[in-house]
Amino acid sequence: MDQKCQQDPSLAVAHGVFWKYHPDKAYQWELRLQSAEELGADFRLDEPGSDAYRADFEAHHPDKVRELREAEQRRRERKSGAAPESDQGELEFDDEEADE
Repeated sequence: MDQKCQQDPSLAVAHGVFWKYHPDKAYQWELRLQSAEELGADFRLDEPGSDAYRADFEAHHPDKVRELREAEQRRRERKSGAAPESDQGELEFDDEEADE
């Protein structure tokens, strides 16, 4: 099962290893779910070791963190009508996640 979790983020979520195997996606979704229309600013994807994985991701991938934060800000602005719709520079989600 471990190998499948490494390959499939949805399985990793189900087995509590999303942060371990897919930290960029975990960070992206944590930001998304922290929006006011979702779960709020205090929300964290809580898994065993998630605090350490999050800190490691932020420390070792500052450019990716900035990119994900900027993309989430643009998404929120688009959703609120504050910015014109544009897919330029946006991060792509897998499958149906893009419409959520």
